[in-house]
Order: sequence, then structure tokens, then C-alpha cells
Amino acid sequence: MSSCIKGMEDIKDVGDTITERRSIRVQRKEIRSAQRDWLGSRYPGIDILSHNAGHLWYTLLGFEGEPHLSLFHIVSSVFILGGLYLLASAWGVLYKAQQNKTLATKGLYAYVRHPQYDAFILVMIGFLIQWSTILTLLMFPVLVWSYFLLAKREEKMFWQTLAKNIPVIWQKPLHSYRI
Repeated sequence: MSSCIKGMEDIKDVGDTITERRSIRVQRKEIRSAQRDWLGSRYPGIDILSHNAGHLWYTLLGFEGEPHLSLFHIVSSVFILGGLYLLASAWGVLYKAQQNKTLATKGLYAYVRHPQYDAFILVMIGFLIQWSTILTLLMFPVLVWSYFLLAKREEKMFWQTLAKNIPVIWQKPLHSYRI
């Protein structure tokens, strides 16, 4: 008899859990609806779930029409493609230097300390212009800071282990700069 009562209590607990989950789902739907209503009242006619709503600057500045043909999209494409070109160029030089177990001092590495990180940042700027969302706006400074710290750590390792035949641009170690 007691096992039967215990089984009924378990069923009741499962029922309560299902009811709680349904309640949470309803609350989430209400929150999403309120968010859509807030944005919709400020920008009537915008479907926030559509692809074009992701072009934040285009929307906020009140432009109409196809966002993919706007100046924002063209400028962002230049940043993205330029960053990808820089990245491919830098990695080619770095790969050859690693194969020869030498310091990368040719190509972009003759002028810039970390061209691959600069390339990543250019690509991120391009996407920030083209496809801004709250998440990308929040993550951009975090990623830039992370690349800076990574570059600083690599510089420190370089100066401790490999500092021979240093190009002029690398005369002052990055890790000596204070923030």
C-alpha cells in the first residue's frame, strides 16, 4: 500500500514539474512579445525575426529598401575582404617561417607585429558595421581586448626565448607598454 502511495506522490511531483515548465514557457513568450512590442512601437513595420532586421545601423538611421545594397554593406564588405586578405597573406608568411624555424620578418611582418590579429579585428569591424546585434556590440571590445592580451603574452614569450635579429619595428617589446 505504501509503495502505491509513494508512486502516486511521484506522479504528482512529475505533474507539478510539467506545470512549472509550462508556466516558464508562457512567461518567456510574454517577455518576447513585450520586446517585440517595444521595438515595434519605435520602428513600426519591422519584423525583428527577419533577416533585414539584423542590419541595426541601417534600421536605426531610418534607411529604407534593400540593406544589402547600402553604403554600410559595401563599406563592411571592404573591411571583411581586406581583413581576410591580410589574414591569408600573414598566415602564408608565418607558415613558411615556422617550416624554416625562423622568425617571420617578411611581408606584413616587416611592418606590423601581429598582422593576423589586425586582420581578425578588421573582419570583426566589418561584421559590426554590416550585421550589428546587441551580442556583437557587447562581444567586440571583449574580443579586441583578448587579442591584445594574447599578443602581449606572445611578445613576452618572444623576448624571453627568441629575441635574435629583431626587426626595427619590434625594438620596444609590446609587453613593456602599460595600460
